[in-house]
Amino acid sequence: MTIPTTKSQLDGLVLILNEIINLNQPAKHDMGAKVVFFHVQTAFNKMRIKSERLASSKAGYSISLTDQEAMCLCLFLQNVHIPAERYHYESIQVQSISDSIHAIHG
Repeated sequence: MTIPTTKSQLDGLVLILNEIINLNQPAKHDMGAKVVFFHVQTAFNKMRIKSERLASSKAGYSISLTDQEAMCLCLFLQNVHIPAERYHYESIQVQSISDSIHAIHG
């Protein structure tokens, strides 16, 4: 699945995902949460690497995720709290991506 984003959208997503991933580590014995978290971290790493590039590739700043990464990211985003008062722009981007994934896989 490819999610089209601009450089500023991608940077905002990386910023907020970094924070919510650090604040929402899975419980030690929760295998299901660990599997979801693994795919979320993989998706985040793809976004972070693309965000850190100085120049865009042919695909621009679009995010390419496997179906598993996309579905796990959607599940994760639906189950974490994002302080919208601090991250208004970023929370809009997160909701947009979650809606896009849900439209395809939901």
